[in-house]
Amino acid sequence: MMRVGVLGPVEVRDGSELVAGGGDRQQAVLAVLVAAAGRVVSVDRLADQVWNGAPPARAGSVLQVYVSRLRRLLEPDRPPRSPATTLVSEAGGYALRLPDDAVDAWSFERDVRLAAGLPPADAVELLRSALERWRGRPYEQFGDEDWARTEIARLHEARCVAQERAATALLRLGRTADAVRAARELADAEPLRGEAWRLLALGLWASHRPADALDVLRAHHARLGEELGLYPEPALAALERAILEQRTGVLAGAVGPARAGTFAGRIAELTELDRLMEEDGDAPFAVISGVGGVGKTTLALAWAQRTASRYPDGQLYADLRGFGPEDAPAGPSEVLFAFLAALGMPEHRVPPGLDERVALYRSVLAGRRMLLVLDNARDAAQVRPLLPGARGCAVVVTGRSELAGLVVAEGAHLLRLEAFGADDARDYLRARLGADVADADPAARDAVVARCGGLPLALAVVGARAARHPLAVVAGELAGEPGLDAFTTPADRKAAGDRSDPRSVFSWSYRHLPPDAAELFRRLALHPGPYVTLDAATAVAGGDRRDTHRLLRQLADAHLIVESRPGRFGYHDLLRAYAKELAGDERETLDRLAWHHLYAAANAARSSIRSGSRRESRNRRRRCRRPRSPSGRPRCRGWTPSTTTWWPSRRCARPCSAGSCGRSGSSSRMCGTTWTRRSS
Repeated sequence: MMRVGVLGPVEVRDGSELVAGGGDRQQAVLAVLVAAAGRVVSVDRLADQVWNGAPPARAGSVLQVYVSRLRRLLEPDRPPRSPATTLVSEAGGYALRLPDDAVDAWSFERDVRLAAGLPPADAVELLRSALERWRGRPYEQFGDEDWARTEIARLHEARCVAQERAATALLRLGRTADAVRAARELADAEPLRGEAWRLLALGLWASHRPADALDVLRAHHARLGEELGLYPEPALAALERAILEQRTGVLAGAVGPARAGTFAGRIAELTELDRLMEEDGDAPFAVISGVGGVGKTTLALAWAQRTASRYPDGQLYADLRGFGPEDAPAGPSEVLFAFLAALGMPEHRVPPGLDERVALYRSVLAGRRMLLVLDNARDAAQVRPLLPGARGCAVVVTGRSELAGLVVAEGAHLLRLEAFGADDARDYLRARLGADVADADPAARDAVVARCGGLPLALAVVGARAARHPLAVVAGELAGEPGLDAFTTPADRKAAGDRSDPRSVFSWSYRHLPPDAAELFRRLALHPGPYVTLDAATAVAGGDRRDTHRLLRQLADAHLIVESRPGRFGYHDLLRAYAKELAGDERETLDRLAWHHLYAAANAARSSIRSGSRRESRNRRRRCRRPRSPSGRPRCRGWTPSTTTWWPSRRCARPCSAGSCGRSGSSSRMCGTTWTRRSS
C-alpha cells in the first residue's frame, strides 16, 4: 500500500521505498488534500492554495494534469479508464480517500485520541508509536504558505498534547525517571507551556527531589514574568505550595507506584494472595506485613500488575509514609483529595472536611471495579477513611505492623511476609545479575545469600555492587566487615539515598517504638544465642513477666523480632546487628543474663535432685550449692525461672552464657552451674 507522509517533508512511499512525488506544485496538490483530511476541496480553493492566491488563467486544466499524475502514483495497479478510488472527483472538487494508516498525520491524530481512553501502560505504548512518526516540521516544503501555517500549528499542538499525555501516563505508572525526561524535553522545546513545567516538577518531586522541583517552577515563573508579564497558572502555584508544605498526598493522584523492581520467588505468597482475594469475592481486602526491606511493596505491586485485568476501571496507589525519612505520615484528607482528582473530580468540587471527602470518594467509587494499593501504612486509623464503601474494589495494604484493627474490625486477611529462603534468595540474585553471573561461583553466591539472611533489601544492595565487581570480591567484602557496614557505602547512599541503607530502613521502625520497648529491643540483641525465652527477656527488662511479654508483643508486631515458637523470640541477623549498634554498654545486660541462667540452672539442679534417690540426692547436694549473690547485688526476686523453660534452651544458651559472662566479668558466677551441665 502506498503511504503519504507530511510529518516532515511531504513524501510518498511504496512500503519502505521512497517514490518520486513530482514537482512542487504537484506535491502541493497532494499536501492540500491531506490537510483536508478526506473532505472535498473545490477546484477554485485548491487552485488558490496551490498558487498562493494567484492562480494562472488555465489553473483548472493544470490541476487535472497534476491529479492524473497523482492517481497513477497512488494507484499504480489501477486498470486504464477504470474509476479512481484513492483520489476521487466529487461535487466540483477533489478528495483523498485513504485509510488512516496510509497517512502519518491522520494515524497520529487517531492514536492520540485513542490513548486518552486507555490504561496508562497501553497509552504509553500507543503514544510512543505515534510520536515516532514525526520526522521534522510538518509540510516542511510549504511552511511559508498561508494554507500550511494553520495546519502546521494544529499538528504541533497535537504533538505537545501527545507528549503531555505520555508524561502523565509515565507518572501514573511510577516511571518517574522516564516521565522527567519526557517532560523536560517538552519544557525545553516549549518554555512558556505551563503543563510541561507542572509535569516536570511532579516527576522531580516524586523522585525525592523537591528542591529541584521548586527550582523549575520558580524558573518558569521568572520567565513568564520577564517575557509576558504574567503570573503562573493556578495549578502551578498550587503545586508549589504543596511541595513547600510537604503535602505528598498530592502525588497520590498523579504519580503511581514505582514498578516492582527485581522480582523473584514469592510463588507461595502470590498464590496465597490470589486465594485470599478469591475468598472475598467482590470486596477482597489483604494486609501484607513484615519487617522493613522484606519486599512488601514489591510483592503488592507485582500482584497488582498481574491482576490488573480483573479491575478494568484502573488502580489507585498512595504511599502513606507510615515509616520513612519523613516525620509525618500522609493524612487521609490529603490522600483523598489526590484520589478524587485522579478519579476526575475538579478541585473546586472537593469538599474541605474529611467526612465529606470520605462520602464523596465512596460515592465516586460506587459501581467501579478498581484496585487500591495503600502502601506503607502507619496504623489502622490512617487506612480506614481510604477504604471503599461498596463492593467491587480490591484493597491491598502494606505495613510494618500487623494492623490488627483492620483484621478484626474490617475483616482484612493478613499475610505475614518473611525473608527469602535460600532457594528464593538464589533466584533473586539470578534475576538481578543473570543466571550466568550468579551461578558462575556457587560458593561466593551462597556466602552472599547467607550473609544477607534472605532480606531482599540487603540482596538488592549487594546485587547493585555485584553488577560492578565479581561476586567473589563482594562476598569477601561482606565476610570482612561485621554488622551493617558491609551493606552501605558513601557511594551507595549517594546513588540511592537512605532507602537503600538497611540501617536507615530499620531506624524508621525503631523510632516509633515506646521507650521501654526500644530499650528491650536494644538489650535483647546482646543475648548470646539465636533466640531468647520470656524468662530471659524478663531478666533483661528488669520487670515482671506480664510487662515483658507485652513489650515482646509490641516488638513482634513491628516485625523487629520474631516469635518462632510460643515464648521463644529471635532476631533476623541484620536486625540483631542494628540493635547491637544501639545497645552501647553491654555490662549491665550481660550481668542480668548471667544471673538469670545461674538461678535457672540452680532451680533445674534442685528439681533433678528431688527426682533422684535419697542417697544420690545427698551426694549431689554436697557438690551443688545455691549460688550466692555478691554483696550489694540484687537477688532478682521478682521472677523465678521455671525448670521447664530452662531445660529446652540450655544447650544453646549455656555455652554462650559462659562466654558472655567472661566478657562482663561474671565468669566466676557460672561455676555453680557446671555440675548441672555434666549431670544432664
